Amino acid sequence: MYKLFTNNKIKPQGWLRRQLEIEVQGLVGNLDRIWGDIADSSWIGGACEGWERVPYWLDGYIPLAYMLEDPVLLRVVERYMTAIISRRDEDGWICPCEKDKREEYDLWAYLLVCKVLTLYIDFAGDGAIEGAETALYDAMKCLWRMFKNGHKLKDWGKFRWFEGLIPLLWLKERYNEEWITEAAEILRRDGTDFYSLKEQWETMATGWTYEKHIVNIGMMFKYEALCHAMFGDEITGVADELWDHLKKYHGNAVGAINGDECLAGPDNNHGFELCSVCELMYTCEVIYGITGDKKWADRLERLAFNALPATISDDMWTHQYDQQVNQVACIIPEASSFFTTNRGRANMFGLEPEYGCCTANMAQGWPKLAMNVFHRSESGIMCSLMLPAVLECDIARVEIVTDYPFRHSATYIVESDAEFELSVRIPAWAKSITVNGETMDNCGIFTVNKKWCGREEITVSLCDTPHLVQRECGLYFAQYGAMVYSLPIEWEKKYVFEQGLVRGPWEEYELHPVQDWAFGFACDSLAVEERKLGEVPFSSTSPSVVLKAKLAPVEWKYVDGFAIAKALPESDKAVGDVREIVLHPYGATMLRLTEMPMTR
Repeated sequence: MYKLFTNNKIKPQGWLRRQLEIEVQGLVGNLDRIWGDIADSSWIGGACEGWERVPYWLDGYIPLAYMLEDPVLLRVVERYMTAIISRRDEDGWICPCEKDKREEYDLWAYLLVCKVLTLYIDFAGDGAIEGAETALYDAMKCLWRMFKNGHKLKDWGKFRWFEGLIPLLWLKERYNEEWITEAAEILRRDGTDFYSLKEQWETMATGWTYEKHIVNIGMMFKYEALCHAMFGDEITGVADELWDHLKKYHGNAVGAINGDECLAGPDNNHGFELCSVCELMYTCEVIYGITGDKKWADRLERLAFNALPATISDDMWTHQYDQQVNQVACIIPEASSFFTTNRGRANMFGLEPEYGCCTANMAQGWPKLAMNVFHRSESGIMCSLMLPAVLECDIARVEIVTDYPFRHSATYIVESDAEFELSVRIPAWAKSITVNGETMDNCGIFTVNKKWCGREEITVSLCDTPHLVQRECGLYFAQYGAMVYSLPIEWEKKYVFEQGLVRGPWEEYELHPVQDWAFGFACDSLAVEERKLGEVPFSSTSPSVVLKAKLAPVEWKYVDGFAIAKALPESDKAVGDVREIVLHPYGATMLRLTEMPMTR
């Protein structure tokens, strides 16, 4: 339904650009210097990992480099893409693997690097290195020949088969050769049937399985949309059905699905993986783009403005593997782990607190969000996300001036003499909207179809009041607009040990609470206070918007043997006086209490 604008047509502005700049200055922009799995990867002729980590990293690093037009980053992109393409085999095989070991090589990384190639070619345009498109074509055709000769998907590739439809769709639009569709059909035939796993997903994992792996699940929602785009299959709503099913049994307050590392139930003290947040965001972006279903854009916003920033430090030099909705401490336990299959250190902040997949994959979260601010619609331009950015395309220049989600209005500046339809998606949470001073019901999409005359402005304001939302467990959390709010817990940082090639700001650390955290809501009254938006958009020390709430202390204990709060307090009875306390945006907290009881 919608098409992405690539090839440098979207330029992030305001806080969004600043967030991308912080990403460049932090881990993502420096992994090629400090982390062996990128700096010395087999993909570029080194001795370290030659599977998913470099492609994961490039999947975010490429749009980051091009949207910021950063010459240093662009040179790094060219170096890595040149190394990958120049090392491919004569038959098209593109991964760093000896020919006699191909049968053992998990094809997930193969599908991923081919997806990355499409992203690179789209952004680089005529500036792409010679042979890039040929490398993509030959790589996917090599894969098709392997399938024809009896090669089967296994392990990760079997559970992520639909990711291969993305480069095949790209090729189909340009070549439309029979083998392309046949390769897609083989992927679908040999890949996992996720709908058949629905019943398995009703319980939390007791051990590690592909079937309940949280990243596989975060990715899989888009398989029907991709099959619709590739084969013309009907959209039956299976993605929504599976979404509702998983949210029922494992959903949390910030729109993600608990899994540490496999499905972990709905409790607020279990974790969910950074990779799953980034992949779930990408899933929402793909489904929204193909179907135009606004629900997926709403889900995207909830993840992007809450779960994504919460699990990465302000300077983006450290990240968690697992975050928790009620995260009252991040301390390595002396005994075994509280998490389902991850180690107890998985909620530390650092370079690689658990597996390195999140270290590489965190790159894609913010850049791909920026890629999806605007879409090309059948009738013109769709402003899909209310984020600060400029689009310069063949029919118009459109700029969105806004501090959303920290503020709830935006001005759309259109410069064009063409006739086209400008559409603005309105988030579902808005109770009503005001357009150039006129108040109206939330219509889902506000549209202006006209011949534009030079420079024109449209100001859209969204109406909401802060409120409490009750979870099925009986606890409540505060919400205002697209953001969830939490009680911030002051902390003390304690370093664990050094990581990386040289000492630096990525060293792993614990967070120890230095204040009382056991509280409940005394009433449902919440007041908004807007503050200055600073240099760090989701600052944990100076948030740009807060809620004032009335809270009272309650008795709430740790899980035995762990610095983890129990999922429920001992009682909802207040054990002290009511006090006014400021709640911070969930995404602007390191330690927090999000779900709380209503005290009596």
